[in-house]
Amino acid sequence: MERKLIIRNFGAITSAEIILKDFNIFIGEQGAGKLTVTTHSPYLLSTLNNMIEADNVSKLHPEKETEITTLVPKKSWGDFNRITAYKIENGNVISILDKEFNIVVADQIDATSDEQGWIFSALLDLE
Repeated sequence: MERKLIIRNFGAITSAEIILKDFNIFIGEQGAGKLTVTTHSPYLLSTLNNMIEADNVSKLHPEKETEITTLVPKKSWGDFNRITAYKIENGNVISILDKEFNIVVADQIDATSDEQGWIFSALLDLE
């Protein structure tokens, strides 16, 4: 059964219809699910991608399981189909899943990080 979270005019979100899975990631405001992580961390999303990719490779090449587990423990593999990831931008909720490659597009938050870094540098220059 598909579970949806429908949000209208709540905080920064003007309208959103979100399919909830077992593991949900929101960049920005928080939501609900079995496990929800809110983050601005490219490190966390890159780590999640490693977990997803380990599962992806194991499905394509089950004979490489030993090699895969030396890089990512089997208990940490993540099924892409059980994960959602979104960013909240200008009141809109946007999926950051790449369904062609079955990964989270972790660099989606780099622009925000770059802008915040620029603002911080500009503030330091004002000291």
